[in-house]
Amino acid sequence: MHSVVRARLFGVFVVAALIVSACSSDGNPGFGPTAGSVPNDADDVDPAGSEANGSGTEADLEAAATESFDAFLRADDQTYFNLLSRSCRELRFAAVEGYLDGRRFLMDNAGIDLSALGIDAVELRGFDGSTAQVVISMSGAAQEFPEATPRRWIFQDGGWRLDECDEITPSRGGLGGVGTDRGSPLALGGVADVDGWLVSLGFVNLDSESDVLDLGGPPAPDGTQLVVAQIGLTYIGTEPLVTLGDTLAFAMVSGSTVYGDEAGCATDSDIFVDPEAQAGPGEALPPAWVCRAVADGDVGNVMLRVTHTPTATDYWFDLS
Repeated sequence: MHSVVRARLFGVFVVAALIVSACSSDGNPGFGPTAGSVPNDADDVDPAGSEANGSGTEADLEAAATESFDAFLRADDQTYFNLLSRSCRELRFAAVEGYLDGRRFLMDNAGIDLSALGIDAVELRGFDGSTAQVVISMSGAAQEFPEATPRRWIFQDGGWRLDECDEITPSRGGLGGVGTDRGSPLALGGVADVDGWLVSLGFVNLDSESDVLDLGGPPAPDGTQLVVAQIGLTYIGTEPLVTLGDTLAFAMVSGSTVYGDEAGCATDSDIFVDPEAQAGPGEALPPAWVCRAVADGDVGNVMLRVTHTPTATDYWFDLS
C-alpha cells in the first residue's frame, strides 16, 4: 500500500542539491607538492595552533594515513573527509569531494591506473604523540604525489587527522542565508543550506487526507486539512555523523499560528520525517513527508518552517 501512495502522490522525486565542486587552487590537484602545504623544514612540527589534543600512537597514525590514502584511491570521499582535521572539514564536503575528483580525473587522463597503486612504507617525522609529519612511499607510481612529501597530521577528537588542506579551494557561491527571510520564502524546488543540511522542497499537497487514510492514519479533524510537504535532506556539513533531530525541527506556520509537533497523520510509516535518522557528509536521506493538520482558514497562506535548533535560525518555504 505504501508504494501505491508514493506513486500516486509524488511520482518521481528529484532532490535538488546545489553543490559547487572545487579543484586545486594551483591547477595541479594530482601531482607533486602544493606550494604552502609543506613547512620549509619537514621535520619541524609546530604544535602551536594545531588544535591537537590527547596523545596518539605511531601505529594508529600509520593506520590512519594508510586508510586516508586508500580512501582516496577507492573514491571513498566520506572516509577521507572524516580523517581530516576540524579546520580542514570547515571547507565543507563539497570542496573536498571536488578536489579529490579533480585529482583522480587528472591521474586518469595521465594514464595512471589507481588500482595498481599501493603503499610501500609510511614514514613518520617529528612524532610527539600529538603531531607528526607523514611521508608515504608508493608503488606503481611514476610521478610524485602530495602524499610522498611530508604532510602534517594531528591527534584530535580521539584519532589522527590530516591537517593539510591548503590545496583545497573552498566551494564558491553557496546558499548562505538563502530562505531565512520569511517575507521571501523559497518556492517549490527551492533549496536551503541549514548548517550543512541541504533541505529541498519537492512536492506539496494541501489536502492529503485520502493518502493518509490509505496509510492507516486518522482522518483530518473537523475544520482542518492534512497538508503534506515532501522534502529532500542531504548532509554536506563538517561532522562525521549527525542526527537529524539534533539540529533541525519542522513546523507549518500560518500567520501567528504554528502547527508544530501535532502530525495528524500516520505515524507508523517510514515515509515521514524521522528525527533519529543519521547521515554523514555527502549522504542523502530518503525523501520524507512533513504532515500537519492545518485549519481550513490557514491553508491558503501556510508555510513550512525549518529551524536550526542550536541557533534558533528559521528557514521558510511557501506551501500555498
